[in-house]
Amino acid sequence: MFVCSRCGSSYNARHVGVEHCPRCRLRDKVDAPLAFKAFDLSGMKVTPLKAADRTDNPGPGVSAGT
Repeated sequence: MFVCSRCGSSYNARHVGVEHCPRCRLRDKVDAPLAFKAFDLSGMKVTPLKAADRTDNPGPGVSAGT
């Protein structure tokens, strides 16, 4: 993601070749550089996975005890 250093508008990866913010250039006639900003994953909620209980049924194609 690319973010304008002046107005804060963001652009996705398809604007990789663009060096200056299109909004600032069109609206205010100012060349404001775009800066790369990595995705912030700190707000994501992650649910841990639980391992399946394999003591009773080992699954198809697995012979138990041989």
